[in-house]
Amino acid sequence: MIDLMADAPTIRTLAKLAGVSSATVSLALRNHPRIRPQVRERIQQIAKEAGYRPNAIVSHLIAQVRASRRASYQSTLGAVFTTKDPGHLEVPTFKEWITACEMRAFQLGYSFDKFVLLQSGISPERLIKILDARGIKGLFKLGPFVRGAIPPEFDIIWNRSATIVLGARPVRPALSAVMNDQFSTVGQAVEEVIRLGYERVGLCVSAQIEDIVEHRFLGGFLAARNRLQCAHRLPAYEFDRDDKKSFRRWLKEQPARCHPHPPSHDPRLARRNENHGAR
Repeated sequence: MIDLMADAPTIRTLAKLAGVSSATVSLALRNHPRIRPQVRERIQQIAKEAGYRPNAIVSHLIAQVRASRRASYQSTLGAVFTTKDPGHLEVPTFKEWITACEMRAFQLGYSFDKFVLLQSGISPERLIKILDARGIKGLFKLGPFVRGAIPPEFDIIWNRSATIVLGARPVRPALSAVMNDQFSTVGQAVEEVIRLGYERVGLCVSAQIEDIVEHRFLGGFLAARNRLQCAHRLPAYEFDRDDKKSFRRWLKEQPARCHPHPPSHDPRLARRNENHGAR
């Protein structure tokens, strides 16, 4: 339990308690997507225990200042999904990316439109007419992509517009991409759990996700595993969400004490780990 201070706690007070910057606390209390969910929840819990209450007058003034900093309208940007699976639109990672893009675009004076091509049946030619009518020249492209490629009939869209791919780099066409460094992410995770005292570290990863990210999660894990003693080197497990027996058998055969896994597109994997004693 946190000791309450005599004076009402402030953003600066919460920052000291949480060991983060005041800016991080401010963003966390506003549920900003730039702050990781675990960090947001921890800071919000600290604020609750400390009895923090935002000052309505100060909040109103800050909101006015932020509003005055927003740039005047520049143009409209577009986000294009080529997935056939409507479930991909509900993937938390994708939703956070788009929310962050929308927020930043709004701050810089851009509006934001979304298009789902294969699901809605919009042809490339029809989309180009829509983009022209709305004056959209810049696009964000989101997968996942079938076998790492975007169908060639969509090439006329990317040739017409300035396009950035988010999250997974397609093999073709060659487009600029902004993505997480999955190799380093897993390597850092393994190093961190070893620093915390764990020795036998396993990795659970979806074969489908591995294919999308060109096996960078597995590559990072194998590189980090080579720094462990031979007795502590566990094989990675490519899980199938519908194959619970295989997962249980892997846990029994490989008694790892920690199972880091990439942010799952299926939260059932995390629950399955907990149900079978993995920590």
